[in-house]
Amino acid sequence: IKLSFPAYTRQQFHDICVGLLPKEGCSPETAVSVAQEVWGMRGEKADIREAVQIARLARGDARRVSEILRTLKQQGG
Repeated sequence: IKLSFPAYTRQQFHDICVGLLPKEGCSPETAVSVAQEVWGMRGEKADIREAVQIARLARGDARRVSEILRTLKQQGG
């Protein structure tokens, strides 16, 4: 059995990130930034799991979030 789910809208992705990422140590502002950047890179293919990974790697540090996102963009990520 193969399950298929519709892609999140931009607003749904944003809302989920803002609700979930603070539980991973991000401030609400950093969660918004991660949501915007991941959506900007991936569009409708944006994945909540990627946003969570970024938040975990950054350990709540907004500067680390920026570094991680910059690295992802440089690698074509």
